[in-house]
Amino acid sequence: MNEKLNRTEAAEYLGVSTETLRRWEIEGKGPKLYRLSSRNLYYLVSDIHDWVETKCVTPDDAYSEHKTNSEAARPA
Repeated sequence: MNEKLNRTEAAEYLGVSTETLRRWEIEGKGPKLYRLSSRNLYYLVSDIHDWVETKCVTPDDAYSEHKTNSEAARPA
């Protein structure tokens, strides 16, 4: 059976704050969330792994995005 994590456990597993994970939930950007009721929600570890895999980039991709953001922040 797949391990279930609550929000606090999932945030710790991902190395982010619970506030970040909550923001991702609201924005639809985080791993798949299961909600049985307003007080009973959880993540599956396998879904977290699948979501993390979609975030994989090459070093060149990571650098070019950082460079683009840095250049955009500079005044003209």
